[in-house]
Amino acid sequence: MKLVDIMPVDRWVEVEKEINRRSGLNPAVYDVRGIRITDFKNWANRLCPSIRASEKGLQSICSVAHQNIAARAVKGRQTIIDECDAGLMKFAVPIFVDDEFIGVAGGCGKLRGEGQVEKYLVHRTANLSEEVVEELAADIETLPEDNLESVIDYVEKTVTEVIREFRANFGGVKWLPLNAWTTKQNSILRPTQEYANDRHYRQRERGNREDNGRYQSGVVDRDKRSVAGL
Repeated sequence: MKLVDIMPVDRWVEVEKEINRRSGLNPAVYDVRGIRITDFKNWANRLCPSIRASEKGLQSICSVAHQNIAARAVKGRQTIIDECDAGLMKFAVPIFVDDEFIGVAGGCGKLRGEGQVEKYLVHRTANLSEEVVEELAADIETLPEDNLESVIDYVEKTVTEVIREFRANFGGVKWLPLNAWTTKQNSILRPTQEYANDRHYRQRERGNREDNGRYQSGVVDRDKRSVAGL
């Protein structure tokens, strides 16, 4: 299963835009390979695009940070907040459907608390002069903790709701061929009338709806930052 199986790309873009609106962070939704599923970008600062413009900076700072933080989020099935090697904050919310991991949503690019930009490391890794790093890092903002809590709460609740909506519309059905689906009502995929009237589909659908009673509704534990029922 993929992220676009539970919600179209344009709606994931809306999630990214809302992350940015609430926090100013550069938002991103990644698939299981760590590849972004949208083209939307809105940098949180002027330093990050310069780091990413360097292949070594991209691989040694950005990619490593995502791999490590996302892996911890997946292993613990909970949101992780940490810093990249450049000293900038990043958070990752893992997305599961039942026990299947399908991606991560989050944001990065601001300082947290008393954090500081690791200017010398950026200078050496991204092949930028110390003067350039100093100038680009001068106006990087610190994200207030209440803003961070708010945006994480938004992402966790949105993920929970997206999966609930997916289950409500599909009833857990994953076996229909691609041409059995059509787009209707809020861009959610639904089975075509031909398949919906099919006796085998209706039997499977009825059974799946009965099975859905065992699922949790999706409750966010704010203390442990876990998303239950995903």
